[in-house]
Amino acid sequence: MIAHELGLTGAIGTKVERKNGILTGKLVGKPIHGAEKRKALKALAKDRNLSLKRSYAYSDSQNDLPMLTAVGHPVAVNPDKILTRYAKAADWPIYDFKKRELKANRE
Repeated sequence: MIAHELGLTGAIGTKVERKNGILTGKLVGKPIHGAEKRKALKALAKDRNLSLKRSYAYSDSQNDLPMLTAVGHPVAVNPDKILTRYAKAADWPIYDFKKRELKANRE
């Protein structure tokens, strides 16, 4: 839904049931969260012949560590405490837009 509203041609996300054009609130399949997000990302990359090593992923949450560790260019954006620690240890870029600063950078 969000991808459609933004005019994007594709997105990965949890699917919600619709009946007669109305969202019911029921999920279709598993929620795309944690390890499931990593699986969905890998499937998309395989389907579209994309290189995960050359791909970027952005997140603010430790819940996305499986996705972030699947790509060659992970970036922490306004990260929670656990993601901040992980990103610092892994030397990932950390963007804090609340403070308008780049905390770490990786070439």
